[in-house]
Amino acid sequence: MVGPIKLFSLRLARYIGTDHTMQRHLVIFLGFALSLVLAPAAPAQPTGFPSVTQMVTEMDAAAKAFPKICQLVNLTAKYSTPKTHQGRSIYAVKISDNVGQEEDEPAFLMVAAHHGNEYGTPIVPLDAISRLTKGYGKDPEITALVDRYEIWIAPLWNVDGYHTSRHNRRPGGTVDLNRNYPFLWSSACNTGVKGPSAGSEPETKTMIAWSEDQRFTKVLDYHSSGRETLHGYRCNLHQLRAYLQSEAIALSQASSYGGRNRGPSSNGEHYQWQLGNFSNYAFLTEISNTQRPTRASADAEATRLWPGTVWMLQRPIPVWGHVIDAVSRKPLMANISYVENPFTQGERNRSEPLFGRYHAFLPNGRHTLRFAHPGYVTQDVPVTVTSGGVQVEIALVPHVVRFGRGCSDSLGRDLRLDFTGEFRVARRVDLSVNSAVARPAIVIAGASDRFWGSIPLPLDLGLIGATGCRLWVAFDVVVGTIPATGRLGINVPNNPVIAGRTIFWQAWMHDPAIRRPTPIATSDALRTTIAR
Repeated sequence: MVGPIKLFSLRLARYIGTDHTMQRHLVIFLGFALSLVLAPAAPAQPTGFPSVTQMVTEMDAAAKAFPKICQLVNLTAKYSTPKTHQGRSIYAVKISDNVGQEEDEPAFLMVAAHHGNEYGTPIVPLDAISRLTKGYGKDPEITALVDRYEIWIAPLWNVDGYHTSRHNRRPGGTVDLNRNYPFLWSSACNTGVKGPSAGSEPETKTMIAWSEDQRFTKVLDYHSSGRETLHGYRCNLHQLRAYLQSEAIALSQASSYGGRNRGPSSNGEHYQWQLGNFSNYAFLTEISNTQRPTRASADAEATRLWPGTVWMLQRPIPVWGHVIDAVSRKPLMANISYVENPFTQGERNRSEPLFGRYHAFLPNGRHTLRFAHPGYVTQDVPVTVTSGGVQVEIALVPHVVRFGRGCSDSLGRDLRLDFTGEFRVARRVDLSVNSAVARPAIVIAGASDRFWGSIPLPLDLGLIGATGCRLWVAFDVVVGTIPATGRLGINVPNNPVIAGRTIFWQAWMHDPAIRRPTPIATSDALRTTIAR
C-alpha cells in the first residue's frame, strides 16, 4: 500500500510545484491517509454473537417477561463500585421464587468471561437464564431449584475486553481480571498480569462487594477452553484438596466432560477467592475446545453443560444451618473452622449476617465444627456428614448476659453491677457498681438463677424489709467487697476444667440513708459463662 501512495504524492508534487502551503497540506493529508491504511482494524463482532448491549437487552427481556421470578440488577450501581475503565456497568440477573425479597435461601452464582476474548462462554449463562425462566412452573426440576435457591447469573464480567482482549482496559497497562483477586494474590504462583495491587480493578471491586453481600454458597465460573473442571489452588495446598478434586470430577462428569479435571493455571483467580474467603463450593469449568467457536457450536456447548448446572444446584450441602444468639435469638456472623482440617492458607468461613445461615463443605464422615464469635462461648460441635447432607442449628451463648433489675440507692439510682475484662480462663475481671453513694458493696455468686437451695428465684426481699429489692441469684458465696470508690478484681483460675461453667453474680450495698426498714440496695445480675 505504501508504493501507490508514494507514487501519488510524487505526481501531486509536480502539480503543486513550489507552493509551500500546498506542500504542508499535502504532508498532513498523507500522514492521515497512512494512519488509516496501516492502523490495525478493530476486531469485528464475532458472527452470531450478541454485543454487550444486546446481552443486557436479552437479560432485561427475561426480567420483563418473567417479573415474578427474574430481576435485572445493575451491580455497579447497587454496590456503588466504580464503573469499568471505559465507563461501563456490570449487570446480572437474579432468579428466585420471590425475586424481590431477600430470603433465607442458599445463593448460587454463575459467572462467565472474566477473560473477554473467551466470547463463547457468555452463551452458557444466557442459555441458563432462558431455561430457568421459561421452565419455571412447567418443569418440576427447574421449579424446585428456583424455589430453593437465590440464583444469580452474570454472563459477561469483562465487559470492556469482550471478544477483543483477555484483559480489561486499564489505561497504562491492562490487567488479567482472573489474577487480580486478593486471596493468594501475592503468591509466587500468581503468574499472570495481576494488576498494581490486590483487588485494584473496578470489575474485581464489584465482585467483592457483591459476594460479601450475597455470601454465595455455590459458585460456577466459566472460561474456555479445554472441557475440564479446575479445583483448589496452584501451589498452595488446600486442606481438603482430595475432597475438592473428587467433587470436580463429579461436576465434570455431569457436564459431559468425562471427569476431566486439573489444578488451576495460577493463583489470584476468582473462584479461588470465593473458596478461600467463604469456604464455599467454588469451581472453574473450561468449556469447549476453542476460544473462538461458531455460534452454533457455542449453543451446542451450552446444551451439553446444562445437566452440570442442574447437578451442582441439586448437590446436597454437606452441613448447613444457622448461628444465632441463644438469648436474643438474633442471627450472628460467627467464624467457623474445622477442628480436624484446620485452615492453612488464611481461609475463612463465616455465617452470613442477615439470617445467620452457614455452610460447611466437607467429605462424608465425622468432623468437628468450631463456632466462635467475640463475646460468646465457643462451641465445638461434632457432626457426621452423609450423602444427603445434615442440618445443624447453633445457638451461641454470650459470655455475659445481664438480667433482672436493681433497686434504688438513697439517691434514687437503680443499682447496676458493671464489669471490665473477660470471664475467661486465666484472665482478670474487675467488678464495680454504678452508685454515686460512696459505700462499699459485697459481691455474691451462685450456681443458679432459678433456685437457692429449695427457695425459688427471684426472691422478693420485701420479706426482710428491703422493699422493691430482689435476690436474683443463689447466695452461695461472698466473692469479695467492692470498695466505696473502686473495683473488685477477680482472677479467673488458669484451669481449663472450668471453661464452659456458668456463674451468676449480684451486688448488695448497705446504704443507711435509704428510707427502707432494711437499708440495702441490690443490683441487677450477670449470667457469665467462662470461656476457655
